[in-house]
Amino acid sequence: MTLSYKGTISIFALLICVSSAQLIYLSLPSSSSITTLNHRQYRQDIDAFIDAIKQHSAFAAMEPERVTAITEASHALLQSATNSNDAARLELQLLQLLSQLNDPGASAQRPINGVYDTNRQLQLPIEIRFDGQYWHAFYQDGAMLEPDFPYLTHIDGLPMIRWVEASQGYLADSIKLSTQAQSTWIRQIARLRLDIGLSDRDETLITLSNGEANLQYPLKLTRNQRHAAKVTPLEANALEANSLEANSLEASKPQGVVRLSTNIDLTTITELSKQLAQLSTEHGSPLIIDIRAIKQPQPLLMAWLFSQFSQQNKPQSIGLLQYKRFATSRADQLPRHYIPMSKLSFFEQAALNNQGFDTRKGPTSAFSDYLVRRYNPRVDDKSQQQTHRLSLLVDSSCELECEWIALASLQWPSVELIGETTRGSLSPRYHVTLPNSGIEVQFSKAVVYAPSGQLISGIGLGPAIQLNQLDFEDNNIAELIAAKRLDRSLAPLKGTVAIVSPAKR
Repeated sequence: MTLSYKGTISIFALLICVSSAQLIYLSLPSSSSITTLNHRQYRQDIDAFIDAIKQHSAFAAMEPERVTAITEASHALLQSATNSNDAARLELQLLQLLSQLNDPGASAQRPINGVYDTNRQLQLPIEIRFDGQYWHAFYQDGAMLEPDFPYLTHIDGLPMIRWVEASQGYLADSIKLSTQAQSTWIRQIARLRLDIGLSDRDETLITLSNGEANLQYPLKLTRNQRHAAKVTPLEANALEANSLEANSLEASKPQGVVRLSTNIDLTTITELSKQLAQLSTEHGSPLIIDIRAIKQPQPLLMAWLFSQFSQQNKPQSIGLLQYKRFATSRADQLPRHYIPMSKLSFFEQAALNNQGFDTRKGPTSAFSDYLVRRYNPRVDDKSQQQTHRLSLLVDSSCELECEWIALASLQWPSVELIGETTRGSLSPRYHVTLPNSGIEVQFSKAVVYAPSGQLISGIGLGPAIQLNQLDFEDNNIAELIAAKRLDRSLAPLKGTVAIVSPAKR
């Protein structure tokens, strides 16, 4: 049979399509390579993980003995590995190894069929909060699960302290005692069950108490991680209609609370200025801004903060950073807003020395030269800090840009941090995907210091006024903060001996 020219072209096109489909199929990771690893694959992933830690982890470079401990622990894992190893178990093992780095920016997450899926793990369908003494259970809309039984005492028959201890095994030292970080992990009940040794199922039984009687409450676990903004501290309420209504200055609520979203535009800045001016003029009260959701640099917000609260209209060094050296590191890989200390003017270097940082420090075998993040005010910036005061809400979810803002605020006398100690994770992250399981690992590739020379990475910034988790969700949080501020100001009068008030931080 003789094919026509058109038929030949059609068959040729069909063959190309079939070949392309086969190539696409072969390029997709097989489910077995994601969910189950043989011993060789398991070893390859562990070796890639250890190599990345040694090459790029700033926390490993700070304390080499931690790398030794992690390497020894990984050898023990390899010895106990079989020819069929669960990738989900490997993910947990890597998380436990990463916790030994004391790096609050470290994480490990396993994709499903090549897709980064954060909803795959069964989780508690409720929010849990700690009030400083007891745990409580809430619906996602903020309503208490059982008002007559307010205390959450057990999950799956185990007391809450057991779940807290299990969660701490995955947390860096700077956030081990953070109830916000603990509650985030406890909600990931499927992971902790695997660690504790409990059977995996799609339901749980929690125990509620009122101090005299107990109530058994069954719950169906969920894969949905989308929570109501009212009760989720990691998600910010954008400065939109609902926030503006909450910030309307009523006579009964002289203080406003603004919860910022991840993106700040000119409309947001205009509204912030309006709120600040109105509060300062009518009440003399500080504006309260929740900055916990901010992760990426926000030039408009930083410019506004400096113009309103910085003491002087000249460049300010916010903090200093040192990158972990590695074989292929290059200066052009560094973010543009970090500059070498040698490029600071004589007066800027002198200012750093006056704050406590030794500008004579240089690079080491493990770390680069010091790089400085600074803010250079615009010509039209007008400082008005003489009449304005500001409170910034932070907790252990405050990291990256949120924490840089908090660090900058230490130099502004009219600004104070309120809430919980920040995460201690300001530096850029290094990312690596393990070859067989596809687990994505990230950790800090630099460490950050305050202008005083104090290490901030892995430590965090403490607040001037402490709040617990329930305080953050209190509808009267402004009045609560005012009361705590008043208690703090009256504290020196309680004794008969004069007490010198501590510094701002």
